[in-house]
Amino acid sequence: MSPYIEHGPRILEIEPEDLVVRPYGLDSTVQVWQTDREDTFHHGGAPPRRTNMRIKEVQTKPDGPVFIHRLQCEGLARGADKMEANRIRLPEEGWDEGPIDLLTVKPDQFSQGDLAPGFSAMWIVGIEKEDLNGHVWRLSLDCKGILAPKARKRRITVNNQPVNSSTTLSITGTTFTNEQGTFTGWADQRYTNLDSSRVVVVDTFLSTDPPPTDKLPGHLTPQNAPLVKDIFAQPWYSSAGFTWNWPWGWSLKGIQSEQLLDKPLWLTSITTEYVPRAVVR
Repeated sequence: MSPYIEHGPRILEIEPEDLVVRPYGLDSTVQVWQTDREDTFHHGGAPPRRTNMRIKEVQTKPDGPVFIHRLQCEGLARGADKMEANRIRLPEEGWDEGPIDLLTVKPDQFSQGDLAPGFSAMWIVGIEKEDLNGHVWRLSLDCKGILAPKARKRRITVNNQPVNSSTTLSITGTTFTNEQGTFTGWADQRYTNLDSSRVVVVDTFLSTDPPPTDKLPGHLTPQNAPLVKDIFAQPWYSSAGFTWNWPWGWSLKGIQSEQLLDKPLWLTSITTEYVPRAVVR
């Protein structure tokens, strides 16, 4: 039989504490105590000295007139927040985003729109809370922002657009190239079916500038604009005349933009199209 309490304190630690502090996940400890009561410790209670840990399991056995309690506990030994996982994705296009899992004893310290812990340009857009032991919580913070700079994502579409003349056309002084070689346009009047092209560029990028909503409609040349073959720049003659376009050349055709919460940060797609200045009727 172990030595037991006859005089003095009614609770006595009889073995050195076995504390494990982990870089990730919950810390653990094992404490062994001698008391004069069987129900001194309870599952979910705080062990002596460890206010931020909770008793996971209690093994109690009598030893003469006293009781020996082996406490297995989990929690945050130091009480400080602990990063458990960081799964931020950095896609080629769009927001950098993903969850950050955090262990804490302060589950209400974060709100939507707060800066994500450990980051300078990532914000919390959603929060999921999990109670682990009645005192320590796991917070899954859904974060979005810019973790690293990224280039514009460009998509180019070239569509054929047939144009049928409503009257006869002539074209002179212009040389065309086809599979049989080269030839000069015709001087006589002909009804004509023309193949023209419409080049459409969609650029998607992250920006601290709001979308240029005041530029539509209007001219806008994309950065490093692709080459365009504008057949209506040729010296056509039409007895019925031409239909003139405005805006012509590179023109802004559409804007899609998503602002990150109320932050000065936008994910924007700009659509531009090359429009001929005039089209034969």
